Amino acid sequence: MNERARNKLSSQWVALTILCGGVAIRFVEWFHCRDLMMDEVNVVRNIFERPYDGLFRPLAYEQFAPPLFLSMVKATSTLGGFSEMSLRLFPILCSILSLFVFYRLVLVFAGKRSLWYPLAIFSFAEIYIQYANDVKQYSSDILVSLLLVFLAVKRGLFSSSRFQFFLQWSLIGMIAVWLSMPSIFILTGVGISLFIQAYNDRQTRYLLPLIGAGILWMLSFAGYYWLLLRHQIASEYLQLFHAPYFLNLSNGKDLFDSHNIGLMAAFFSSTIGSGRHFPFFLNLALLLVGFYSILRNNATKGLVLLIPIFCFLAAVAMHRFTLLPRVGLFVMPILLIVVGVGLEALLTIRVWFQWLTVAACVISAGYSQQLRLFTSRIEIDELTKEIAFARKNKVSNHQIFLPELYEPNLIYYTKIHPNKTRAKSYDSIQILKWKTNYTALRSGIVNRSAFIYFWMDDGTMQRHRDSIFSFFQPIDSFVQPSYKVFVFDQKR
Repeated sequence: MNERARNKLSSQWVALTILCGGVAIRFVEWFHCRDLMMDEVNVVRNIFERPYDGLFRPLAYEQFAPPLFLSMVKATSTLGGFSEMSLRLFPILCSILSLFVFYRLVLVFAGKRSLWYPLAIFSFAEIYIQYANDVKQYSSDILVSLLLVFLAVKRGLFSSSRFQFFLQWSLIGMIAVWLSMPSIFILTGVGISLFIQAYNDRQTRYLLPLIGAGILWMLSFAGYYWLLLRHQIASEYLQLFHAPYFLNLSNGKDLFDSHNIGLMAAFFSSTIGSGRHFPFFLNLALLLVGFYSILRNNATKGLVLLIPIFCFLAAVAMHRFTLLPRVGLFVMPILLIVVGVGLEALLTIRVWFQWLTVAACVISAGYSQQLRLFTSRIEIDELTKEIAFARKNKVSNHQIFLPELYEPNLIYYTKIHPNKTRAKSYDSIQILKWKTNYTALRSGIVNRSAFIYFWMDDGTMQRHRDSIFSFFQPIDSFVQPSYKVFVFDQKR
């Protein structure tokens, strides 16, 4: 075995080790069983309150998720109870399967030598781990995107009969749309790529079946749009929420103004798992080299990667999609594959440059990894932990105050969760309404009290300090980036 073959074998073993680590860290995070966050709870309320056919109608509580995703979560939660782990079973399985499909795709487009690097980012960057364990459609969006790309580049595409080809791709596309709405971007790339491949390979007898399948994809998406998507687009709440994440091309503004550059930079930083300058510019360079390499060496097959990226950005520019990182997760692994292609291209240059590139990538991967999650869990809306802290400080439930925005979390733990009987005492927790009379509230607090806050901005926090905190004696506090608990006693 020559040195080059040994290096490739070593790279593959490193990649397999990374792959196993990615699977393990997702299972560990799932077993950590963090509390559901507010958006998850509101999705769960829809699943819990509706029959299966009701999941094919617009959701309540300002939520949106594809019907087939909701149906799969309902099936697993009905069998295992509406606990955090059973609700997250389908998303975590989607994320784990995505690792294996991603592994194969990097091999197809890049190669064994560069495989380890994009795989390390995809396995251990926090955004991919967090949303792997989330009762939202983000991990299934990733899986559907990767599977569609994989099916479009596998060997023997044109070996079946025309009818089988038509039936297979028609069903794949129509199901994908109802399982993952962004799959329409991927299907656009798949359709164009397959069309050009069939034409170039003199397989023109497959063009008509492909066009027929594409028409069925569009009809399926049109039905999806009419039943569900148009209601989401018309939602004033969702439009206002996502407005900061649209590209601004109105009034002749340049694509490369500060808002757009900042937005795209933040999205790419999330993709690579780090906002530090060194990994950002290294991966940006690899991405650009990857684009060039695809267009120069394998443009026809590469269109299945490039067209979805273009369609995604076009939809963001038209304010029909958003650059909010978690919503755009489906396209991030595709960008990482292009990064892998760029790395593979650089590893064909002189030996000294190869070693320099690998060293830079090792340093960059170190910025992206979140191996701490093997021993500590991601915490967002930890309601049960916060209530336990208040109780530890001898605060009775009726003297615990929770913002109205997070009342759904309380509903989940008292009405839906399998241990809802044990959480029944949470019913007496008081909800702080937006129009709460704080003067009356102060006069009603006669014993030790606790105030719980989630993701509160500094201005609102200061108003609460002026209205409440200055009238009581602080006893204890529990402050985390996403939530805060303050315990007070009456001033003597």
